[in-house]
Amino acid sequence: MSTPAATRAIFRTTGALRAAVAVATATAAVALAAPAVPSAAAAGPGTAPSVAVVLPTPPGAPYGDPTGVNRLGVVIGSVSSGSPGDGPRAVRWDNDHTVAVLDPLPGDHYGRTVALNDAGTVVGFSWQSGLPGSGHAVRWAPGAAPAALAALPGDLYSRPTAVNRGGTAVGFSWNDAGQEHAVAWRPDGTVVALAALAGDVRTVATAVNSSGTVVGYSAGAGSLDPRHAVVWSPGGAVTALGAPPAYRYTSATGINDAGTVIGGGTADPDSGAGHALVWGAGHSRRDLGAGTSATVLNASGHVAGTVPPADPDTARQDAALWRPDGARRTLGAPAGAAGTVPSGINAAAVVVGYTWSGIPAREYQQAVRWSPDGTATALPLAGGEQYAAALFVNDAGLVAGVQLLHGGAMYASHLAVVWRP
Repeated sequence: MSTPAATRAIFRTTGALRAAVAVATATAAVALAAPAVPSAAAAGPGTAPSVAVVLPTPPGAPYGDPTGVNRLGVVIGSVSSGSPGDGPRAVRWDNDHTVAVLDPLPGDHYGRTVALNDAGTVVGFSWQSGLPGSGHAVRWAPGAAPAALAALPGDLYSRPTAVNRGGTAVGFSWNDAGQEHAVAWRPDGTVVALAALAGDVRTVATAVNSSGTVVGYSAGAGSLDPRHAVVWSPGGAVTALGAPPAYRYTSATGINDAGTVIGGGTADPDSGAGHALVWGAGHSRRDLGAGTSATVLNASGHVAGTVPPADPDTARQDAALWRPDGARRTLGAPAGAAGTVPSGINAAAVVVGYTWSGIPAREYQQAVRWSPDGTATALPLAGGEQYAAALFVNDAGLVAGVQLLHGGAMYASHLAVVWRP
């Protein structure tokens, strides 16, 4: 069974969105769990990050990847041995860096985390063997055994994409035919189907805010059928968010507590000429331009994403920050670097990400933090190491990411790290 089309298509609507944003569902879920009002400890422009601290791993699993951080500094992710045929284990690192393995569901062997909220509830999935093309959604509540989040009747597999502060999780389930159906799981674990638009048959939920408003997309049966960005009310009613007439493919990928939604659209999913879109609470729509992506947003409506580079002949892209009023600031690269990608934002509009040269391999990325005024700071590593990627930042300014270890393989191995403000 291969991974369903949803996991490949959620972010195809904007050609500039990269695989790092595929985790952006998790990124958005963490950001949306944060309060609408910045905390007193929110990191401001003058806060300098510390040298990276490598997070410990269980015996036999030296490599780690974070998938989220909450307001209290709890980091989630997965660890692995690096051995062929051996899958990852879901883990949680408390703010004192203690690591705990999150057990898979009975009968499964491997697991990944996807998102967590400020109460420490984690959602993810586990599976039996091989690549995670199937799997079963899991909720790990603090101090509790893993609890299955059931698929809809007739479906075999399930996958969460986000969880809100109240414990409502969203995602999708699917059958052997690969047809996805958007779902929400109530805090008690009850699964609720989220309806498709009239004439559509496939749906995927990508994000949820504190009120239980869910966003995602609704689509036809085929991968080339039109796809429509949608919002589901807390009661489950589905509404198309709307797009310019030429856009056959749109998706919504994030929502904040004020109801601002981000996503993207394109006329041709294979053209790479996507446009980032922002919908206001009243479904007003703003197009951020050709070749742009909207990766994450914060509680006040600041959006971090990418714009085409000044030199169109390069394969890279440049990070940008849009204010709630639509004004855009390009986020510069540290000295000697070119091409930047944002991956996280906090309530104070501090953005984190990494440099990117256009090479698909992650071996030459450099972790970056941008202050709200756009000042770029390379995040330091210990021991003379230089390659890393910053992925998440919480309201206190704690940054989580990966340090990249070079070896003989094409892709670097990862150590999960944090930078404290």
